Amino acid sequence: MQTRLASWKNKLLNRPGKLALASSVLSSIPTYYMQINWLPQSLCESIDQTTRNFIWKGANDKGVHLVGWKKIAKPKHLGGLGIRTAREANTCLLGNLVWDLIQNNNKLWVNLFMNKYSAGPSLLHASITASSSPTWSSIIRAKNVLKSGYSWRAGSGTSSFWFSSWSVFGPIGSLVPVIDIHDLHLTVKDVITRSGKRSQLLYTSLPPAVSDFINNSNLRFNDAVDDGFIWHHNQNGVYSTKSGYNWLLSFQEDHLVILSWSWIWRQKLPKKFKFFIWLACHNSIPTLSLLHHRNIAPSATCTRCGDFDETVFHCIHDCRFSKHIWQHLGFSDSSFFLADSVRNWILDELNGLRAILLAASMWWVWRYCNSMCLNTKTIHHSRLMSQIHTAAEDINRSYY
Repeated sequence: MQTRLASWKNKLLNRPGKLALASSVLSSIPTYYMQINWLPQSLCESIDQTTRNFIWKGANDKGVHLVGWKKIAKPKHLGGLGIRTAREANTCLLGNLVWDLIQNNNKLWVNLFMNKYSAGPSLLHASITASSSPTWSSIIRAKNVLKSGYSWRAGSGTSSFWFSSWSVFGPIGSLVPVIDIHDLHLTVKDVITRSGKRSQLLYTSLPPAVSDFINNSNLRFNDAVDDGFIWHHNQNGVYSTKSGYNWLLSFQEDHLVILSWSWIWRQKLPKKFKFFIWLACHNSIPTLSLLHHRNIAPSATCTRCGDFDETVFHCIHDCRFSKHIWQHLGFSDSSFFLADSVRNWILDELNGLRAILLAASMWWVWRYCNSMCLNTKTIHHSRLMSQIHTAAEDINRSYY
């Protein structure tokens, strides 16, 4: 059991390198196929599983998944590690094909699809049919996910009032049984620039919700620009894979206010230190409390002091052995030990003048705890102080 605990605790040392490989190599291997095919869900899950196992497990296929996949797959500023899930990457890459078709870009493949299926704004209302090719079906599936990210932009206003997708209801002509011949050739500009109750000036009867929308619409027209659809989650209105991914994440988070985690990755520290801090803020360092909760360790009690459970905060901050180290390093003011959570404590202290010394100390306090708890070898107190100061000096020389 002690050997297993030592292995799982010390594997924390090589996680940053595996994370970089997972982000730059493993996640990019299926990119070519994701650009033109909607991958089966089982294949996406298999790709995600391979990435998870690569990050957390070793060559013997053993390891502890310290942080949940949903958290890891978030951007770094939202508390994740910036790894994209296979399905989200697949959708955003196919979104480039959706954009080309909506814009009627003068490309050979776009012209071919225009002749067989449809392109332009009508694509947003297209569906899969029995005769659809695999590529067309993939484009439509991605379009169905990204559809609400598009909005109609008024230009000259010459689009058909009835048959273009300028309104939130889609083509208004599809919502009425008959279009009066007097209204048939109206453009968007013809109707919206009218004064008074616009719907009452039409010969065609409209549903109440559509009438209210038309009467309250306020569009600005520009004769120098054509009407069209834009991706309203990018400043220039052009779709990109990155903007599509960011929109998917904001849509999933339901626009909740989330605490930013960017401060961790902005620190001028080695990657292993930043990864360790990230784990600590998630309360996911493999302490005895976490391992006991997962039925790996027989007890959660701290083996150093024997008084409390070995949580993340207790291990690196509250344990009397850790406090002794902090005090010896000069962190002796009372406010240093009054924090109520590991995240608030680290956030406050890393913004201070002793940020580098704090980061180096946290790392070596953790190493010192492991050496004591696992009875492998005990780091002498003077050597521990020397290791901490050496690490802090190395960081100062490297980053400042």
